[in-house]
Amino acid sequence: MELAEALERTCELLEGSEDSLYSAEGASEIRKKLLAILADVRAGSQYDRDELVLQFLPTSFIQETAMANDWSQEYLALAEVVDRATSRS
Repeated sequence: MELAEALERTCELLEGSEDSLYSAEGASEIRKKLLAILADVRAGSQYDRDELVLQFLPTSFIQETAMANDWSQEYLALAEVVDRATSRS
């Protein structure tokens, strides 16, 4: 799975998710940020790497939302793809 696919899938999951009580951002807000990054990725443009890394950190808003909506296992797989794509080696 590539970065664009991982972001698309995350947006799909967020679209059907309820907000988490433990997240400062709602699912629709998170989705909006990811869609902006996804547009840049698809266009081959520079995307906001720091924002993307922040969104997928452990205990991030996405993880809190995933846990509240029973897709935490899939979140872990998606976060792995994002981690590989954004690593600076």
